[in-house]
Amino acid sequence: MSFAHSHSPSFRDGLSRDEGFELLARSLGLLAARSPLRLGRAPVECPIFDPAAPLVILAVSGGPDSLALLHLASTNAARLPVRFHVVTIDHALRAGSAEEAAAVGEIARSLGLAHETRRWSRRPAAGNLQAEARRARYELLTDTAFRIGAFAVMTAHHQDDQIETHFLAAARGAGDRGLAGMRAVRDLAPGLALLRPFLDVTSGRLKQTTAEAGLPAVDDSSNSDDRFDRVRLRKRLASGALDRNIAFDAISGHAARRGATDVRLADILSRLLDSGALVFGADGSLACHRDAFAGGPEDLMHDLLSRFLAAVSGRDHPPERRAVTRLASRIAHAREGDVATLGGVRVDIGAVVGFEREYGRSGPAEINLVTGARRIVFDGRFDIDIAHFTATHDGSSKMPSPDAVAGTIVPLGLLGKGNARERTLPVLLDPAQRPLGAHPLVLPKLPSSILPLSVRQRVTWRCLADLGLGGR
Repeated sequence: MSFAHSHSPSFRDGLSRDEGFELLARSLGLLAARSPLRLGRAPVECPIFDPAAPLVILAVSGGPDSLALLHLASTNAARLPVRFHVVTIDHALRAGSAEEAAAVGEIARSLGLAHETRRWSRRPAAGNLQAEARRARYELLTDTAFRIGAFAVMTAHHQDDQIETHFLAAARGAGDRGLAGMRAVRDLAPGLALLRPFLDVTSGRLKQTTAEAGLPAVDDSSNSDDRFDRVRLRKRLASGALDRNIAFDAISGHAARRGATDVRLADILSRLLDSGALVFGADGSLACHRDAFAGGPEDLMHDLLSRFLAAVSGRDHPPERRAVTRLASRIAHAREGDVATLGGVRVDIGAVVGFEREYGRSGPAEINLVTGARRIVFDGRFDIDIAHFTATHDGSSKMPSPDAVAGTIVPLGLLGKGNARERTLPVLLDPAQRPLGAHPLVLPKLPSSILPLSVRQRVTWRCLADLGLGGR
């Protein structure tokens, strides 16, 4: 990853239309190079809103950075081989957020782009509010993408965000993966990519771009709230207390090492899959020959095991490094039949090492369905297609229409049924808390009237994400 230094005089100006085109085209090109989808070469001019062109979501909050993205995308819409659909997430966490989202809609439509607002209707649990809001934001963007058929979501993350991410990772003792910062292209969900075209651009240039375009930006008060680590870092960066050039060099070095590790991981996983030494189950489990963990470089084996643990647990991040290292040693030296648990995963050690989700004290979190929900992710491990479920079973007298489905997705164990593995699988309850549908593997444990959910495990995708192996 290359960074242009912010002290360059040109960085006092906003991005031109042509600069914006180059950044957006490069971002789409990075995805096309590693995706089965081939965008082809963009013509000098092509019809805006060509119905055959692939859809890309622009995530626009109304702040100056995302408005710069909106402006540059709209002015280059005729030069790029995609259609843009603008989405604003209203977290409803402060007064006036609905009006701000509506204002973004007016701007988008004035620029000739379709817009919609998605509102976060669930209140966060006690904990990290910013993290909960971020999770909700990507869930809603993903849901919208699958509903409209978009293949990518584009955000306005910039160079300052990248530096902040690096320093936050350093504070928590992260390795190369965290210290390398954000990826310019990241797998967001099966068949959906997250694109960040502005990681080489300072926040100042994006703000100036928006100002030069005459677009009114929203001032989010949380961006100056010192309770948040990222805000405090941002202020130190702005004051010059943190050296950008040192950060650039460090991020580039870590990114290069992460890239090299990705190549080796992709090779290992490809060979394991081709040989049958790695198998994924429809229940979200995986099994891998024990020999796969022996003889390789320690860092590589750590990354492989971390991927397995994060994927099977459904969590955003693997356990901390020392715990994974201890588990790797135990897998290498324990006798057959030994059992370990780590990060919400039960590990059965034998000639084949099995990984399965541990139920824990309370099981995977319940999900309250929002009316009209078409697709949800349960426990980070399963994609449940509510729309397909209702369409498939619309002859059932108790099946509501897709737009009226309500209720809760819970683990089977909450009903007091199932073995250790089955207890973690999803069941759909109606508003009266009666089972309506369930993962096909647990139907024998339920009354014959219960219908099979349209469900697909995403553990395979999570193990292969960001390695260019999505087509496997």
